[in-house]
Amino acid sequence: MIRESDMVGERDALLKHIRPSDVVVALDERGKEPTTMELASWCRTWLERAQTVTLVLGGADGLHADIKSRAQTTMALSRLTLPHRMAQMLLLEQLYRAHTILRGEKYHRV
Repeated sequence: MIRESDMVGERDALLKHIRPSDVVVALDERGKEPTTMELASWCRTWLERAQTVTLVLGGADGLHADIKSRAQTTMALSRLTLPHRMAQMLLLEQLYRAHTILRGEKYHRV
């Protein structure tokens, strides 16, 4: 059972790290599932606009509605339920791939 107080505590802790000017991307299984090339395009746009992007990955119970409403984009890594650490690693790996593409390095899918 999800306790509201747990979600509120996590929400408050996360919001402390989000500045008003940040572009917030909420990681949620119901979000858009971009391809690696689409993620690279998003990253290119953020870099060109010199935007600070905050990627928010919630705990086991997901993200509080206040965090989701603050997000400009909601992204899914998968429709599968993933352990928290695995989701973190998958996100980091995809960001690495996206920046590899942006640097013009060889990417096996292009």
